[in-house]
Amino acid sequence: MLVFPPAAHGDLGQFAPRIISTEGEIEIDALYESQETTSGDAKRRVSDTFFSERIVLTTSGWVYHPRFLLFLAKIGGGLAHEDVRSNYRFTESGGMDTTTLLEYEFRTILLPEHPYNLELYTLLRDRYLRGRVSPGYDTTGRNSGAIFKFKRRPYMFMLSYDFSDIESRDFSDDTTTLSSNALYFKDWGSFAGAYSHTDTDSSYSGFSAHSSSDQYSFENQLRFFQNRVYLDTNVGWISFNQEYYSETMDNKRFTFDEKLNANLPWQLNLNVYFNRLDETTKMQFRNPAEETELTATTNNGGLTLQHKLYQSLVTVYNFNYLSLESTTGDSKGPVHSLSTSYTKKIPWGLLLAGLTFSTSKIKRTGAPAVISEPYSAQIFGEFTLKMTDIDTSTVRIWVNSAVTGSRVRLTRDIHYLVLAAGNTVRIQIISIPAEALSPDLSFHYEFHVTYKLTSENASIETNTYGGSLRLELFDYFFNPYVSYLRSEQNILPRRPNEIPSDITTTTVGILFQKDPYSLLLEYQNVDANLNPYKTLRTEADYHNGIAVNTNLSARVYYRETHYGKGAFQSSEFSERVFGGNSRIEKRYPKRNINLSAGATYVRASGIADSQAYTFDGELYWKLKQFELRVSVGIGHSHVDYRRSEQDSLYQNYYVTVKRKIF
Repeated sequence: MLVFPPAAHGDLGQFAPRIISTEGEIEIDALYESQETTSGDAKRRVSDTFFSERIVLTTSGWVYHPRFLLFLAKIGGGLAHEDVRSNYRFTESGGMDTTTLLEYEFRTILLPEHPYNLELYTLLRDRYLRGRVSPGYDTTGRNSGAIFKFKRRPYMFMLSYDFSDIESRDFSDDTTTLSSNALYFKDWGSFAGAYSHTDTDSSYSGFSAHSSSDQYSFENQLRFFQNRVYLDTNVGWISFNQEYYSETMDNKRFTFDEKLNANLPWQLNLNVYFNRLDETTKMQFRNPAEETELTATTNNGGLTLQHKLYQSLVTVYNFNYLSLESTTGDSKGPVHSLSTSYTKKIPWGLLLAGLTFSTSKIKRTGAPAVISEPYSAQIFGEFTLKMTDIDTSTVRIWVNSAVTGSRVRLTRDIHYLVLAAGNTVRIQIISIPAEALSPDLSFHYEFHVTYKLTSENASIETNTYGGSLRLELFDYFFNPYVSYLRSEQNILPRRPNEIPSDITTTTVGILFQKDPYSLLLEYQNVDANLNPYKTLRTEADYHNGIAVNTNLSARVYYRETHYGKGAFQSSEFSERVFGGNSRIEKRYPKRNINLSAGATYVRASGIADSQAYTFDGELYWKLKQFELRVSVGIGHSHVDYRRSEQDSLYQNYYVTVKRKIF
């Protein structure tokens, strides 16, 4: 009974792996990367010179049948030579350090063409990860996981698990992610849901952090009456917890959005909506010992009714009731608005005109809080907070670290500036803490902003009205425009020395467009009794193919803003921003050569003076079994603000050569 019959041996033989592709290649890499940061008398330098030579073998095939199981196996080995020099947390290197280099990747897909399939993978990445020079050296990265997919109309389902491990002498990051999503769709609508859980343990130069997050979401769309009526529902829940060396954060957010859109007779369109946001943030600071907890609930409901008369006259009425309740104050009240736009053909083009009017009566008690409002920006970028009537002294900002993903608190006038303009507030980013900094100056950071509105125990009435006129002439070549908007505020009861907001905004501009060129000239005057300012800006763009297989894009801009004395600004000052960017791409299809190069420059002066530039370029050439890639990246920034100066210089030079040997 222990002896298999010949027929059984034949059946088992069908499950022997079948190789369909085998490749081998030699790869040589050479790289130099450095980053220098100077802040006051402190200068931090780290550089990495890296060479590697390795052989990579790759094979792929199937088991039993190509539709049953596919596999890929890749393994590489060789030598790595690295010289890391730094004055930060470890001494100067004694020279090149030569070690063995190992990498691998194994993947298999079970039932790849079935409605359901399973993918398993594990891989060990290069010891050098570009852009990670700042955390340290001798870096290894591992990933292991599984992905299950099911797709059979009307169902779709995906479940995945991934474990990521990055380690170096000064930096480590372990992240476990479990995620799933499902979809059910029919001609009359769809239902979708998703869930993800992430755990991260990270350390950076001796500072450790642990964070975990859970995200749930559900959405559906129902269509009625031959798709003339849509009902959309979105529900979300996010829980984020972080234990950092300086603070502990616990943030929870619940969102609910319901929207009904109906196309009615007589060219009417109705949109009824309701939004709810519940958010709670609890912060514990270690030095000094402090604990704060904020909760906020926002309910926003209303309707929009739009009427279109032929193709020229569109009238929109909107009613909205806003309720914001927080631990520090409440704000409630209705908003009505009516607007109309008119389009008319004239002998040389089009005339576009519009009128708008809105009125609101908001009852405010205390100082309502807005919690963890998300924004995205680059270094030296800016964004405008969504709410108005903000107490600028309460603005607090955190940034997601580009290295670890944890949230790092920013310091006002060191990392960001607060600029009050009219009844709005702009945030200007001027630097990022070292533990959150990305070496890529064009990196978009995620910011979370918490702030409070000005404290009131009154009813605030606001009336806004205005109009606009625009001409589009000579096939959109000459486009002058002008707009006027006035906002008047009344506070009842009014406290002594309290001044209601009164804002008049006038904008005049001209846009010239003639492919591939465009030129914008604009002047804006915000005559506000609290925070007035004037802005003059110009922008020129060029996008075109300048030759066969050659594309060029370029942009130059200038903005000058003069801020007058106001409630949050005790003295006048001017801000000037000049910048530009360009990129050229060239292809030689017959020679399999691709070239690209780009550059950016920004210079700003005002409360803080800053200057930054970046340059990047790449050459890619493939000739039969030979492949060459050369890239260059350079970035420099200088910030001179009230308390100190900061300089940052990043350089990256990379060459890789590959040659297939079979």
